[in-house]
Amino acid sequence: DAVYASYSLLHVPRSALTDILQRIWRALRPGGWHMATYKSGGAAGRDELGRYFNYLSPEQADDYYRRAGTWAVLELTEGEGAGYQGRMSPWVNVIARKPG
Repeated sequence: DAVYASYSLLHVPRSALTDILQRIWRALRPGGWHMATYKSGGAAGRDELGRYFNYLSPEQADDYYRRAGTWAVLELTEGEGAGYQGRMSPWVNVIARKPG
């Protein structure tokens, strides 16, 4: 019914992200929902702890999702949140629904 990917797909290399999102789209039932949160920034890289992040901008996230499947709903919102280190940073939140 839903794929909830809270703070996990942000570690997927950009080269694999379309494929992963296509797999999510195919796994969803008609009318199923997908939610995900990404750290934003626009350029992929590693943080000071060496962890990889794809750092998608809202426009980049929109592009990856539109390449992955046809969505009945695709909403992207921006916000800020505290990461693992406790500092505030920009985020992109995605809510998508497969056509029913």
